Amino acid sequence: MLKLWNDPENIAADGKRVFRPLLNIHDAIVGTAPIERRDWVVLRIEHWFNNPVTVGGMTLTIPYEASRGPSWGELHPL
Repeated sequence: MLKLWNDPENIAADGKRVFRPLLNIHDAIVGTAPIERRDWVVLRIEHWFNNPVTVGGMTLTIPYEASRGPSWGELHPL
């Protein structure tokens, strides 16, 4: 979540974030973005949440999944 918050590409010309986190529950994030920027957000999700970590000399990436939709009840996998 920090990666998306600090991403300079996630800041619009008016200084507001394009994708705005609204809710964080355990390991899930719910957010909002203008509908005209949804394709951009979908592309950035991989950048924000693909985070390799090295533990004991072994590099691993914790998998993530994402969905989008007009409401929580109407989500579709990316």
